[in-house]
Amino acid sequence: MQTNELYDNNRTQEIEQTRSKRVRQRSDEEIRWCEMTAKEEIPELLRREPESCTPREIAEKLSYSTNHVRRVAKELRSNGKIEGRKSREGGAPMVVIRGNIEVITGNRDQLIELVKKYSPSDLSKAKAMPTDELIEFVRDVVADGVAGVVRTWEFWN
Repeated sequence: MQTNELYDNNRTQEIEQTRSKRVRQRSDEEIRWCEMTAKEEIPELLRREPESCTPREIAEKLSYSTNHVRRVAKELRSNGKIEGRKSREGGAPMVVIRGNIEVITGNRDQLIELVKKYSPSDLSKAKAMPTDELIEFVRDVVADGVAGVVRTWEFWN
């Protein structure tokens, strides 16, 4: 009886190891398939769009991560499959605060953290401001100067 139990336990372990190995192999294949799909889907989407798209817009439409879309789209651009460039419009301003470059986004929590870090005496005043006013406050009062703008990529076909 013990021999059969030992055999069954060994057999069960073998089956689990085989399943695990298959799952790992399938995952690698799915990753390759996913990448190939993105390389095909991105140009197709851009052909249908009347205007250029940012990686975030493409990612939302195709259900990929923004980073994955940006990486694949830049590769497609370098291979001549699509066109693309850094956007000339918009972008997030960068400011210099005490020698550090900080990007100012429209994220209220991020702006409050900048005030808390660099100008804690203004924190209660900053918390009472609407987001648009808070952006101006960080840029004009907390920051020492503007360093430029972080531009996003845009792609088209």
